[in-house]
Amino acid sequence: MELDKDLEEEINSLGDDASFLAGRLDGIWEELLSFLKEQGVDTSKIEAVPYGKNPFWQPNWETTHLAIPNTRSRLRQISTQMSLKYYEIILANNIELSKAERERFELQKDKLSEYATKLSLYD
Repeated sequence: MELDKDLEEEINSLGDDASFLAGRLDGIWEELLSFLKEQGVDTSKIEAVPYGKNPFWQPNWETTHLAIPNTRSRLRQISTQMSLKYYEIILANNIELSKAERERFELQKDKLSEYATKLSLYD
C-alpha cells in the first residue's frame, strides 16, 4: 500500500512549509522596523508599544507554533491508524501479506506504539 507513504510525505511537506512560514512571521517585526528606518521613518514611538499590543510582533504565533504542529502530529497518528486498519481488514479476511506488506505492517505497529508513548500536543 503506497498511499500511506504518499500521505506521510505530504504531511512532512506541510510541516516544512508551516515551519518556513512560522520563521517568516517571527521575523516580520524586525523586517518592518528595518524597512521603515531605511525609509527615514522615526520608529521610536512604535518601538515603545508593548509587544502584547503590537499586531506585528510574532503575528499568529499560536497558530504557527501550536495549532499547526499539533495538527501535523495528529495527522501522522491518524494516517498510521488508517494503515493499520487496512492491514487488520486484510488479515481478518485471511488474505496473505507479501513480505514487503508484512514489514510495512510491523513498521506501522511500531510507529503507533511510539506515538502512544511520545506524542505530545502543545498548548
